[in-house]
Amino acid sequence: MREAKILLATNSSGDQFNYYRSELIGGITDWEEVTEEELSWLRQYLPTLKPPLYGFHYILIVKDEQTIQFHLESIRKLVIAEKERQDKEKAKKEEINKRRQETRRKNQEEKERKLLEQLKGKYEDG
Repeated sequence: MREAKILLATNSSGDQFNYYRSELIGGITDWEEVTEEELSWLRQYLPTLKPPLYGFHYILIVKDEQTIQFHLESIRKLVIAEKERQDKEKAKKEEINKRRQETRRKNQEEKERKLLEQLKGKYEDG
């Protein structure tokens, strides 16, 4: 059995990113133990109920079976993995930019050598 609680929240409009926020007003119920069948029923039908006040809705929250420490460790691992991915991506971009600059420098040097050879040929003949 799991513990669940029903909250009352205000509806709010979304912003330019279609991010909708709700402000919790308070709990309608205390934490109560419910069976998986009752929890499934609440998840299915609670969103269809209209609260007595306009602009409000119900929210069902369920206590997690895992500890906060478990979640903190999972989140920590995800953050570290994301940071490593970003660092690799940054290093790859820097390497690509370095190669591009080196190629441009070599091309510029080649153009300058050709121009120098042309000018040497022009002025040595004359």
